[in-house]
Amino acid sequence: MRGTVSIEYRDATTDGLDGGRSAVADDAVGLVSKADSTSDPTRRSPNVTVLGRAVVVRRERQTRTADGNGDMDTEETDEERAGFTRRQLLAGLAGSTASVATVGTLGYARLDPVDRLEVRVWVSERAAAYDGVAERVREYLEALLSYDYWELDLSVGGTVAVSREDGASVTSDGEWPATLASGAVGLGGVDPVADANLLVTDGQMTTAPTGFALPHVASVGGARHLAALPPFDELEGVRDGGAVHRIVPDERPVRTIQILLHEVGHALGLDHDHGVVFRDGERVVATPMLSSYAWDPDYEGDRSRCGREYPPADGRERALSLAFSTCARRGLESYDGTGL
Repeated sequence: MRGTVSIEYRDATTDGLDGGRSAVADDAVGLVSKADSTSDPTRRSPNVTVLGRAVVVRRERQTRTADGNGDMDTEETDEERAGFTRRQLLAGLAGSTASVATVGTLGYARLDPVDRLEVRVWVSERAAAYDGVAERVREYLEALLSYDYWELDLSVGGTVAVSREDGASVTSDGEWPATLASGAVGLGGVDPVADANLLVTDGQMTTAPTGFALPHVASVGGARHLAALPPFDELEGVRDGGAVHRIVPDERPVRTIQILLHEVGHALGLDHDHGVVFRDGERVVATPMLSSYAWDPDYEGDRSRCGREYPPADGRERALSLAFSTCARRGLESYDGTGL
């Protein structure tokens, strides 16, 4: 599930310039509004427009205008830029009404696709009780997010204390975004990265929603199922056009890892119609972004964003692919740090 959330900071001066330096939020007390669980970009809060690498654009712009002599000093090392991105990743969520105009303006900045994708995985304290869960998730993400168009920087952030284990509401109700926002301004023990910050909990996987995503933020339950996954190399491989799919049965333990990929895809800007369903012999196979919507009679889509029609299930065996579709991979190739 994908949505938006708005966080306002008290005593935060993210738009001001002081002595030629860009000011940063120094009080990370977040006021979290109710999440809007819609994937319609026209309904998203303006406070989530600038995230991730877009914050770097903001800093460059401030640096260019901050010099009283009119000089434009924009030199930054890659290390400084990356450090600023990590600290200020979610500063775009800190939009008070006074700063919405600036945030909105920067939302139209044109960025080039990234050549380095940063993904970090955390686990809740209860999820950490399952041996090897974080490393198993890392193994799968390493295999499924490695593409020629970027260098994948994948890491494990450690254990996080949360007040709930539900994999959806921990994000939709604002707790995980607020934790990341605090870390982004140097408070707390969480150090977010620029592109996707994933929390794995011990939440239930029987009743949807079991996961949730915002731009750059995702969470999912099912730690016990993820820890029990087989090694990635043992999965069946099937070719569909130019993509090699790793196929798993539509069963809860392995469905959990596809839901995790689904939410990470949302965090990077993918939508449901970036997914496809295809036939493989006597079975139909759904890719991560479409997932079980492929056999949901209430789902209204009949083809992917790239125009590929969805074949009917027709009582066939149902299976899941863990590989993003060619359509989704085209979308990811255009990811510029703010979305697709």
